Amino acid sequence: MEGDLLDTILRDPTVPEDQSPVLNPAIDERKLAFVYDQIANFLLQLSRLPFDRIGAIGEAAVSGRPLTYDMNELTTGTGVAAGDLPDGPFDKASDYLDAVARCHLARLST
Repeated sequence: MEGDLLDTILRDPTVPEDQSPVLNPAIDERKLAFVYDQIANFLLQLSRLPFDRIGAIGEAAVSGRPLTYDMNELTTGTGVAAGDLPDGPFDKASDYLDAVARCHLARLST
């Protein structure tokens, strides 16, 4: 997707680059509302697409495993290898929810 990174637009310029980004408390409310409106529009458009599987979107089709916040946290914060995550996409919600439960168990055990 073309455009400016949200980190660049929303980041507090007083926070050093090597630290986690913080929302700029002096950001123009109109700019923030514009960004939130765009994000909401993207999510609305995605919610209307008819997919027959659960996973990551690639080339207008579900072609890879989903990447949830929890999966990202597992690999970045606990040392769980990305190869240990589900290798879906999933054909049924029950299979996806089972994989989510296994991710939670992996997080608890690490």
